[in-house]
Amino acid sequence: MARLCLTGSGDWPRIVSVFEPDYQAVFPSRGRSFSAELSEGLDLLLARVDGKRDRILVVTFFAATDGNRNFGVKKRAAAGLLSRTGIRAPWSFVAQPPAPPSRVSLYAETIPSGARAFLRRRHWGGFPYSVIESGPDRMLFAAGLTGGLRPRDMAGRSRAALEAAGRILAREGLSAGDIVRQWNYLEGIIAVRASRTGPCQNYQEFNDSRRDFYSRSAFAAGYPAATGIGARDGGVIVDFRALAPRRGLRIVPLSNPLQKDAHRYSRHVLVGGDGADGPAKSAPLFERAKFVGDGTSGLVYISGTAAIRDQSTAGAGDTAAQTRITIENIRRLVSAGNLRRHGIAVRDDTGPPAYLRAYVRRGRDLGAVRAACRRAFGDIPSHFVRADICRDDLLVEIEGIVRVKLEKTRGKEGASR
Repeated sequence: MARLCLTGSGDWPRIVSVFEPDYQAVFPSRGRSFSAELSEGLDLLLARVDGKRDRILVVTFFAATDGNRNFGVKKRAAAGLLSRTGIRAPWSFVAQPPAPPSRVSLYAETIPSGARAFLRRRHWGGFPYSVIESGPDRMLFAAGLTGGLRPRDMAGRSRAALEAAGRILAREGLSAGDIVRQWNYLEGIIAVRASRTGPCQNYQEFNDSRRDFYSRSAFAAGYPAATGIGARDGGVIVDFRALAPRRGLRIVPLSNPLQKDAHRYSRHVLVGGDGADGPAKSAPLFERAKFVGDGTSGLVYISGTAAIRDQSTAGAGDTAAQTRITIENIRRLVSAGNLRRHGIAVRDDTGPPAYLRAYVRRGRDLGAVRAACRRAFGDIPSHFVRADICRDDLLVEIEGIVRVKLEKTRGKEGASR
């Protein structure tokens, strides 16, 4: 087990806790080969952390793949390059093509320059993960958790990935109830197969497996912020961030006045959820967003957000309309008024996201969605990738991370969990 101490000189850095890293979006130039682009991308990432590999907390690769065999070849190439560059951070390889001209892109969370933190690199079952401590806070970063393709059904693949998450959490004295942000990448997310009890959708099977996994934990601070999104290949892949609770740390689930909480969806919006004779179907167990703060500042983790009002799709078939509605949903979700409604005393309205990611169903719409997001939020670190969304009438899904400053409160200490 590696134990690394990262210290900076001078004043305490702008971050106040381990849940406030820097967010990196890296786009190599179009090279002669996939490996050349991967190599350049990792070199660019290392340059951003001044060559200090231990500042890299987690890495996600986005790439186009052509079937699971090709996915495996490219994933092994990424693993080899990570090893050769000495990067030991947890990582995932996701079959979502980035917007042209990139064939591969990288997302990373990194420790800001000058931060003082204690970092441990650990492994379980072949999966690397990181635990970082700064002051009283301890956060777990895990990525790329999968059971591979051996389970042939979505339920089996989902269980295997979630069980890997559960074992890592237990090893660190945490549970699923401590996850604040989760990503679930699902091959063939909206594919439907016939079964004895009616239509069986991959996303619904994942939701049912997640329900069973979560049933073993308490969720005193609500479910995680989460994204459940399609991928071209790779089975089921789970990434997460988990935060150890402590006194003075506030972890608050956020609702959106424009949308019904996803975990309260009625059965008629779930595929296969209306059959009276079939097994009960679970709604997606995630919050619209999750606030994490320590009394002076904090983050809002925005879940994958789409053009849904109440629980119904809006702007069906119209990418421009759905992008506009999705942005409106996000703005309302992170507005000062909505945060205050949840008891979070922000100083003023929130600024643009520190990071944004948009998933777009049709490749021809990537440019238009990117332009709309940049008009709304400015030129911020962001990714625009092609991916299927969890409903067949949704064309866009957007997630993000927003930093907020809090008003100082006297005599009131935030409760953890």
